[in-house]
Amino acid sequence: MSNEFDKELSDLWNSRGEGDPEKLEQLYRLIEKLLRNYTRPFARLEGLDGLDDTQRKDQYISDFFMDKVFGGGENTRCDHVGALKLFYKRYLEDVARKYEKIHRREISDHFESAGEEEDEEINVTDKEAHKQWEDNARAGEDVSGHFSALNELGLSEAFVAASLRKIIKEYSHPDKYWVILFIGYHYCQDADDREPLGKLAKRKKIQSYAYKAEKLGFNWRDAGNYQGFAEKTLLGQWLRSLGIDLIPENRLAIAEALKILCAEALSWVERQDDAPG
Repeated sequence: MSNEFDKELSDLWNSRGEGDPEKLEQLYRLIEKLLRNYTRPFARLEGLDGLDDTQRKDQYISDFFMDKVFGGGENTRCDHVGALKLFYKRYLEDVARKYEKIHRREISDHFESAGEEEDEEINVTDKEAHKQWEDNARAGEDVSGHFSALNELGLSEAFVAASLRKIIKEYSHPDKYWVILFIGYHYCQDADDREPLGKLAKRKKIQSYAYKAEKLGFNWRDAGNYQGFAEKTLLGQWLRSLGIDLIPENRLAIAEALKILCAEALSWVERQDDAPG
């Protein structure tokens, strides 16, 4: 059955490639209006993302627009409201699958005490990802404190540090600084000091943290797909922006760049901890 918004939706959807801010704003507002009360797909997310339905409406409509509408292929079509709801339903199913996959990889040693109930704190740490992370850190140490692999690519420690410091400054804005919190309090800490993402998200009021952790890149699963890593994760994009091609031959250079990233991120969170108030 035809919907009164079908033509408006189709016209605005097809104009995405024009980059007209006014039309994009109109499209977002229309999608928000059409999806606001479409909560049926939320059922699978209950107990996974730590959000209530009102928070889910705000979070996932925005995420869906950025990932699949604004950031989606320009050749896709959406000719009616039914198609929009189907796209949104599939998007939320994909989000739910990611949460379920992460929850299946829960590890108990991140809880502060054995008496805590598992459903009180959600741990999204990926055991394999941390093993790879620690292996990379050890690989970086093989150069005895020097950054020879980066040097071979024509990159100095000072240049990489300054570039990453600039990125950290960009992401220190309140609506982005979850990125640095994840890196500084979780990924770059020693195992004994590492704060589980569930606890960190609760303490710092970070919503949809599992989804964000994947977007950041430390939970990237397909180690062989370097192109996908660069295109789909912030970490991959940062490494590429330094001039580091994400190929197996650059493993040591990547590990060295990650060591520098950790040093800068840890310095940033330490300053936040030491700040008054």
